Amino acid sequence: MKRKLLFQSLLAVSLAAFLTGCITSCEPDGEKSDLELNNLKHAKATAVSEVEPILRGDTTQVDPSYDLYFDFSSTMKRAVTDKVYSGLITAAIFESDNNTNCYIIGANPDLKPVTGDNTTRKNTFLDSKNYSEMNTYMTANINNIVANTSRPSIVFTDFSIDENKPTIDMNGVKSSFIRGPEFKSQFAKWFKSGGSVRVYGKRSSVEGLNMPIYVIAFIPRGMDNKHKSNNLLSQLDAQLKDIYFNLHPDFVKVEAVPNDKKMSDYLGFSQSKGGEALPDGMGEVLIYDGGALLTKLKKDSKAAATTFFDGISYSVDSSSFLGAPEFSIQVDEFKPKTKDKLDTELGKAPTFFGNITVGSENKFLIPLTTATAKLDKYYQDPRFFRIAIKAKGGSLNFDSQSAEKDLAYDLKSGGKKLLNNCLVESIAKGLDEAKRDNQPRTLYTICAFIKPQSKK
Repeated sequence: MKRKLLFQSLLAVSLAAFLTGCITSCEPDGEKSDLELNNLKHAKATAVSEVEPILRGDTTQVDPSYDLYFDFSSTMKRAVTDKVYSGLITAAIFESDNNTNCYIIGANPDLKPVTGDNTTRKNTFLDSKNYSEMNTYMTANINNIVANTSRPSIVFTDFSIDENKPTIDMNGVKSSFIRGPEFKSQFAKWFKSGGSVRVYGKRSSVEGLNMPIYVIAFIPRGMDNKHKSNNLLSQLDAQLKDIYFNLHPDFVKVEAVPNDKKMSDYLGFSQSKGGEALPDGMGEVLIYDGGALLTKLKKDSKAAATTFFDGISYSVDSSSFLGAPEFSIQVDEFKPKTKDKLDTELGKAPTFFGNITVGSENKFLIPLTTATAKLDKYYQDPRFFRIAIKAKGGSLNFDSQSAEKDLAYDLKSGGKKLLNNCLVESIAKGLDEAKRDNQPRTLYTICAFIKPQSKK
């Protein structure tokens, strides 16, 4: 059957000119779709919310439990005798469940799990006599963490890692402590997966040496505040305030600002009386009537040509390691499959890629550049479009030099004072590696449903 050019014509004057020329064909004449044309159930947020995570690539389910790692090096004895820190260890154990794995970071180069009930584990981790390991093997433990990017992990450590590997620093000082960016690839892998890393710390001084103690939380992408570990993270937020870093790739926050209850449809073209918000701030669903849309576009063509949406604003999260956002837009066409479902197969290629401009007050301007609106025939088939606002971070927002005072500490080896910068350099280099592989991330979507014009 021939393609219906009127469909392309409507799109050119509806959402944006960038849709023109990239649209698939409509249903063959005379063939009924399973879709009930006057039933907009398929356009509701509940249906779109099932599709959106798939399109974003966020369908990985975060493991409901978490893992705990405890550094049993001799220098950590001061941690378990500290009232606040030991209280957090207790909380970590008793907030956990039967699926929680506990591991000892110590002289064993392989993973060393601790079994038993929570009381047994607590007694093991709070007995200061157990903190006597001279060598501390971190590699197997951190490898296990990043091998499970959907599972949260929390590490109690001072990151003074001695894997009995002879090293020599730039001053010719020999030691067996790991220094420098030894674990940069592990941190990079975690960040590339979309996960974040929080570093909590407490300043500690021993015989004139600066030796902070940390709790490092590896948080998977998509973990919400209902997760089992959230209560523990809240306690860490409240009680461990000396040192705090929250390093994550979600550096832009988006908010839809209602305009006369039309969500971000500031011209009021939508027929959905304000639209419907998608869960977790993913976006919104707006519904348009083909005939009414054309009428309004003709009437308000000047305003529409300036911007179609003006109710979406953004801010940059300064705690992220990315900055200088570069915005883009991607438009895809959904093919309604049934009255309840949307087809997630979007066709051979996205409809359009392009840049987005930002106006005053950090508001996105999504332009409509078509000069006129023309439609010669009735628009017969419903179509659903997804306008995805994307951002990519262009700069590394992490000052490793200023972070050294909190993430580096002093050691003594052979009677000489050493600077241990393994944690700060592993994070800094890992961030830089992750930045180079940084891909545009969807921030917000506007799902626009255009229903057929009623036949007169």
